Amino acid sequence: MMEVERPRVQPEWDEYLVTARTRLNELSALQLTVERQSEVPAAVFQAVKDIVQAQVTALDSTARIIGSAVLNRDVKRLPYYPKVKNPTSFAVSLQSQLPGLAKAHPDIAEAYERHQPYQKGRRYLALLFELAAVRKATNLPLEVREADADAAQQNSGDIYLAGPTYATIEIPAVAALERIQDLVEQAVEDVTVSAGIDSAGSRFDRDTVRTATAS
Repeated sequence: MMEVERPRVQPEWDEYLVTARTRLNELSALQLTVERQSEVPAAVFQAVKDIVQAQVTALDSTARIIGSAVLNRDVKRLPYYPKVKNPTSFAVSLQSQLPGLAKAHPDIAEAYERHQPYQKGRRYLALLFELAAVRKATNLPLEVREADADAAQQNSGDIYLAGPTYATIEIPAVAALERIQDLVEQAVEDVTVSAGIDSAGSRFDRDTVRTATAS
C-alpha cells in the first residue's frame, strides 16, 4: 500500500518548550537568592506555574495538531495529550482524545504510549500532571527547606516540591522541573516524528530549543 504523505504544519510546541526552558533558567537564578525563609517568594511560585503551563501545553499541542493534520478532524472540543496512571486505561484515554488514531495510525499511538507516567523512567510526567491540576485550584505545593548544616551552602535554603499526591515525591523543584522538561521534549519529539509532522522540512529538534535558550 502506498504511504500517504502527511502534511507539514507550523508546530506550536517549539514556542512552549522555549518558554519553559527560559523560565527554568530564571527559576534557577531565583533559587540562588532564596535564604532561610518561611515562605517561598511570589516570583518563584509564578515561575513554576509558567513552566508547568508551558510544558503541559507543549504536550497538548501535539494532540491538537495530530487531530487536525493527521486525522482531519474538525472538532468543537480540542483534544488533549492522552495521559493515564496505568496501562489498562491508556486505550480508553487515547480513543477519547484522538478517536480512531490507534486503528488508523498505530505507530503514533505507540509513541504516545511510550510517554505515559507508568512507563519505566517516565514517573516525573505523573508529577507534571499533578502540578498542572493543583496549579488551577490552589497554590503549588512548594516549601523552603533549610540546607544541611554540613552542606557548602549552609546559609541558604532549597525550594522543594512537597509531595503531590499523584506522584508522592519530594524533590528540589528546579531539579524536578528540569527532569520533566527533558521528558516532555522527548515525548514531543517521538510523537511528532512518528506522525511525520514537520515544518519547512525540519522536524522538532531538542537541540534547537536548548540553543534558543542558551545564555
